[in-house]
Amino acid sequence: MRTQPRKSLPEWFGALEGIMNTQGRRKDWLADQLGLSPDYFSKMLHGDRPLSVERRHRIAALLGVPYSMIFGKQEAT
Repeated sequence: MRTQPRKSLPEWFGALEGIMNTQGRRKDWLADQLGLSPDYFSKMLHGDRPLSVERRHRIAALLGVPYSMIFGKQEAT
């Protein structure tokens, strides 16, 4: 049985993970705050599901950090 190669993680993944670790937050907490299942949220983080600009802004707000700290330059909403 062949397995497909895993996609590379989005550039911003490391920044998000670092901020969450610093704050003692877990991915399941963030998924819950966004109203998503942990499985679906994990797929978004790994690039298997779309992560809208609006959700990106919500993630930054929930973590209390500027959008650019996680996702880089400001994107149009």
